[in-house]
Amino acid sequence: MAFSVLQGAFITYIPHVWLMENSRQLALKKWVEQLNDRRRKYFFEKYLFKKSREPFSLNSFWNSFKNDVLFISRQIYIAAKQLKAFGPHIQKEYGVPFYVQFYRLLYLTLVVKSNAEQFRKRLLFKNSSWYYVKQYDYGQTHTQIQLARNSFPDEIAIIEDKFRFYKHCKNNEIKTPEVLAVFSNGKQIYPENRPFVLPSEDLFIKERMGGKGNHAKKFSYSQPFYGSANQEKYTKQELLKFVIDESQRYDLIVQRSLVNHDQQKPFTNGALSTCRIVTVKKPDQSDIFPLFTVLRMPCGSKDVDNYAQGGLLSTINIETGMLGRAVTYLPYKGRFEFDEHPVTHQKISGFRLPLWREMLEFAIESHKQFRSLAVGWDVCYSEKGIYLIEGNLRWGSSLYECPEQKPFRETCYPAVYDALISKYSNDE
Repeated sequence: MAFSVLQGAFITYIPHVWLMENSRQLALKKWVEQLNDRRRKYFFEKYLFKKSREPFSLNSFWNSFKNDVLFISRQIYIAAKQLKAFGPHIQKEYGVPFYVQFYRLLYLTLVVKSNAEQFRKRLLFKNSSWYYVKQYDYGQTHTQIQLARNSFPDEIAIIEDKFRFYKHCKNNEIKTPEVLAVFSNGKQIYPENRPFVLPSEDLFIKERMGGKGNHAKKFSYSQPFYGSANQEKYTKQELLKFVIDESQRYDLIVQRSLVNHDQQKPFTNGALSTCRIVTVKKPDQSDIFPLFTVLRMPCGSKDVDNYAQGGLLSTINIETGMLGRAVTYLPYKGRFEFDEHPVTHQKISGFRLPLWREMLEFAIESHKQFRSLAVGWDVCYSEKGIYLIEGNLRWGSSLYECPEQKPFRETCYPAVYDALISKYSNDE
């Protein structure tokens, strides 16, 4: 399988029509309009510029005006909190004055109407990144789930429900971490008809339907205790009670914990490091190709490598497997960018990942066992080999934009998306 790089991490192995300039420009226009339609509208945008479909009334006008005042007040408060918490780090590391940071935060939240966290996620305190502040595709995951709903909606639950995903992988002989037990509403629902006994080994517990690493924990076993990252210790009975109690808030899965292969351990603090490989099927499902790929690395004392939890994110060159500079949105020791891992001091920028070709082909072969058109696969190189951890339909453009510091819309994806959504909307 031959791959060639297009615009950094993107490739040219796509239908020719998607790359025709006229088609790309039309698709881009539709893409931008779709994203803009979902942005918050101020009262004057709704009524003075006729952006609202609601009939005009003084009551609705007043409510819109009042909500806007509350929105603006809240955004100013949030911007001030962000400035207090992270402003000193940014000023020290990048020399950006507080008043510039505050102006950019307000512009981001009030004009662009995006979350204040995007100021750090996309490193908007850097002039090179700030240049694209209005072009970044904030919060476009709705386009991905819309594509899934238009094409193969029955597979959404299979991918987003981690227990059903495990069973699907097992049935199709895709290597994935074993699920030992599932708990819901304080009760064991898997395995059925027999009590679950915690094995004497390292375990990983996570939400059945969760995302972004929320409520995920690793427990390392050292007889007779299971230890957590925050130095808490549990006996078998205590850990089982913890799982049962937590499952009353959200369904939990108990898995065997995987450990990275020795060649990839230098990129981790002990938690699992994974590659996010986003692959897409052609409209006729004849071929699958990778869109972009990133390496996610846990940092500090985190049990997960998710960017949303403060993990490091580095672009992987699809053709060579070479890493770029890593970024994080939660500063580690005052820094947001790294050429080497801040904990292990392993070189990141310019490093070539071991078994990269095998991991890429593994993701593509795994995608063949699913009908969904665009999926972000979390793949790891473990001591036991290459494993598929999860599939993500809401893989997010931020994973490309944050380390690349370039707008997602400048890639081929708007044209790819337009071709896919058009076909399946017409089919429907």
